[in-house]
Amino acid sequence: MVRIRETPDDEEFDAIIRELCERHGFRLYVEGWSRKTYDVFTETGRKNTEHLMRIESLAMTNGEIQLFAPTGEVFALELGGLLESKFDVEEAVIVRDDAPEY
Repeated sequence: MVRIRETPDDEEFDAIIRELCERHGFRLYVEGWSRKTYDVFTETGRKNTEHLMRIESLAMTNGEIQLFAPTGEVFALELGGLLESKFDVEEAVIVRDDAPEY
């Protein structure tokens, strides 16, 4: 199996999302290794968890943030600003969408 070494941008992106989740009191689930998917949830209890947004690691270049619930809007706006200031993103885009079915 061939693996590609992560770049410092990946580590910085990880740290930014984790810090925002901690500051806002949200729960973060990360899937993937080289192309990661970040799912952000509320931490309101086992049965009342709400899927707020999904961010792909590609957001470092395309600036796209999928927003599923208004509760995550402030987080998404903060993240968008950080994508524009810290990465080569001209304009971050928040896409309002329905949360995926599980």
